[in-house]
Amino acid sequence: MDLSTFYIGVSSTKLADANNSNGMRDAALNAWTHLSQYTLVFLMICVAFGIGLAVYYYTGYNNQPKRHYLPKKWLFVGLKTVGLVFILTIALAIAFQRPDNIEGLLMMEIQIAFDNLLYAAGLYFFVSVIWCNVPQLPTNAYRYFKI
Repeated sequence: MDLSTFYIGVSSTKLADANNSNGMRDAALNAWTHLSQYTLVFLMICVAFGIGLAVYYYTGYNNQPKRHYLPKKWLFVGLKTVGLVFILTIALAIAFQRPDNIEGLLMMEIQIAFDNLLYAAGLYFFVSVIWCNVPQLPTNAYRYFKI
């Protein structure tokens, strides 16, 4: 599966063209191919954390003593979600394919991590809206997004 299928602003031609002048075009295309093998890993990170931490907020976190059902607590868990997704994605992208001398590869890996961050934030919000509107889903948190 190609990275450009899910990640906006990321393309093999852009990476290869940036490295055409320094003779690293083939290395850049090989790096692209290698990194593309891990597209599902990057997507699974965003799905697991986006959905997982939203479910944790509405279940385990809100069942702890003290008031955890404030809007700022929901926002803090959301910020932790996107922070963890960004850090884990960039760390794995660099571990899977080191930028070395390939011009633009590090920026592309940062772009992938940023896109993953946005996907995770969207999933966190989407799961929150669903959780607040399905009365069968248990929570003692205030249902902020009740429609």
